[in-house]
Amino acid sequence: LAVPAALATMDTEYTARDKDVGYEQSTATTIKLDGATSNISGAGAEFADGDIKITAEGTYVFSGMLDDGTIFVEAADTAKVQLVFDGVTVKCSDFAAIFIKEADKVFITLNEGKINSLTDGVLYTLTEKNSVVDGDQKNVDAVIYSRSDLTINGSGTLNVVGNYKHAVVSKDDLVITGGILNISAPNGGLYG
Repeated sequence: LAVPAALATMDTEYTARDKDVGYEQSTATTIKLDGATSNISGAGAEFADGDIKITAEGTYVFSGMLDDGTIFVEAADTAKVQLVFDGVTVKCSDFAAIFIKEADKVFITLNEGKINSLTDGVLYTLTEKNSVVDGDQKNVDAVIYSRSDLTINGSGTLNVVGNYKHAVVSKDDLVITGGILNISAPNGGLYG
C-alpha cells in the first residue's frame, strides 16, 4: 500500500522527554486555584485579573478550580515548560483556557488518577492583552491554543470541552504519548 502524501511528509518522531512524566516536586512551583483566586508557591508564575501567567522555564503543578480565566505561557523562546495537572479545572467564559504565546516546548503532564477539565467560552473576546504577540493579533480559536511545540503525556484524564471552535490546536508540533483524553468541540478536535 502506498502511504498517503500527507502522512509521508509528517514527522512522527518523538523524544524520550515527550514520554517522561517525572518532575522534581521540591523545585516545582505549585499553583492552587480557588475560584477567583490562587495560592502560588515558587517562582515563574503570577496571578493577575483572574489569569495565571507563566514567565519562565520550569515545572508548574496545578490543582483546584479557576472559575473564569486563562493560563498563559509567555516564556523565552528557548524555555521548556512543564504544566503538571493534578486535579485542575479551568473555565474561561470568553477566551481559551490555555494560550501558549511563547516557549520552546510545553509539556502538559496528567498525573495518575487525576481528572482535569478545560472549557472555553462560546465567543472569544480578543484584546491586546490576551492575543497580541509581537504586535500582531493572533486568531486564537481553541481551548488549548499553542504557538510552540506541545506534548501531552501522563496517565491521568483530560476533559477538553470546546464551545467556540476547536479543542486543541498547536501551530507547531503536537505530540500525545499518554493520558485519557475526552475531547468535544463544534469544529476540530486535535490539530498540530
